[in-house]
Amino acid sequence: MTGPESEGLGLWSVLGSALPLVALLVGLTTVQWLDRQEIVSELAEIDTALLVDDLPPAAYSDPGFVQFLRQSAAENDTPSAN
Repeated sequence: MTGPESEGLGLWSVLGSALPLVALLVGLTTVQWLDRQEIVSELAEIDTALLVDDLPPAAYSDPGFVQFLRQSAAENDTPSAN
């Protein structure tokens, strides 16, 4: 009586099991990298706005100044309906 061959962990079984894990890790790394790029881009926009504007020194210590810059940048990025 010969039964079916042993279904041990062959090369293809190992690769088939590891592939979803590798895909998950690549996806998570990509999402983290893209999120970091977005944050760096936002900070670069704020730094650029700070460097090009002529502002009094007191403006830099204002707690709402960063929010003002973000709001101004968002309004400049939105196309007007003219």
